[in-house]
Amino acid sequence: MASKPKKSAMKKDGGEKGTRPASSRGPSFPRSGSISMGKSKQAVEILTKENEELQGQVEALTTKSKLFQDNWITLTTKLVQDAKTKGFQLGEEDQRKALEELSVDVLLDLINSLAHKQILQKQKANKGSVEARIEELETRITQMNMNLVKLLQAKMNLEAGLDAIQQCASLDDAKHKARFLLFETKGSEVFTFDDSDNDETDEENEEKMIIKENKATSNPGKYQVSSIVKELKTFQLSPPVRKLPGDTLVSKMDAGLQHYLISELSLYKTNGADWRMMAERVGISMETIAEWQRFRLEYPMKHVFETWARSPAATMRMLHRHLVSPQMKAVILARRISDFYQVD
Repeated sequence: MASKPKKSAMKKDGGEKGTRPASSRGPSFPRSGSISMGKSKQAVEILTKENEELQGQVEALTTKSKLFQDNWITLTTKLVQDAKTKGFQLGEEDQRKALEELSVDVLLDLINSLAHKQILQKQKANKGSVEARIEELETRITQMNMNLVKLLQAKMNLEAGLDAIQQCASLDDAKHKARFLLFETKGSEVFTFDDSDNDETDEENEEKMIIKENKATSNPGKYQVSSIVKELKTFQLSPPVRKLPGDTLVSKMDAGLQHYLISELSLYKTNGADWRMMAERVGISMETIAEWQRFRLEYPMKHVFETWARSPAATMRMLHRHLVSPQMKAVILARRISDFYQVD
């Protein structure tokens, strides 16, 4: 009976030997499952934030792309419409496409075509304006030369008149010559002015209007036309083997060519592009032109040449330029002059 308590004591001692005391255990570490859960949560937060930023960028780029697309369609529509108004059409294949489907090369071709046409139009406009200005200056120079000749003639007449007055034996004779000299000086028109530079009365304006109307309506007598046509039937021109200088004076023009030009320009035309316009362009006054019309001269262009020949600017080159001007448009006559003279 005394051996049972010992046995239980031995078991108790054995149990105590199999259990490690708490003080003898090492430090505690977190489990691996808790570590992976924390990292995953942090990564999800980072990805969520980046996703939100990317979504914002996508929305901004989508808005910008939509704006660019609208502007592209607007510009393409405007370009195609302008090209159509200027006479440029798209190809058959491109016409079947939508505007936003047109390639950049096609649009560049349209832009180049429009730009080239605009450059040509500007060059043509500048060329036309320069030629018109040159023609205007040449006409004005011719008029100034004519005025200079008239002024020199008036000076010579005045000197001759004063010399004659000085040689008069009596006072009455001197008064008579002085009165005649004054009348002659006042009666001769020295300068030719444009209509805008003159302060004219109503009667003078009315007279000029009648003269301008007669430029398009006046016709010569039948005898004049018939005589000129009869002369032209047997008229022949013989250009020289070598062209003459273009600076040749009108007074030294070839006789056959002069006869031909006088005959042609003496014929009245309904648009006024005859001897009347030529006389006005070279500086002959409207009063003189009206006077020649009243006299019904058979060859009025002959008087135009004789009057214009007093000016040093009356050359064959200048005559050619007058004939090819937009107002005269006497291309055939100008071509005849170019057969004789170097006017180009």
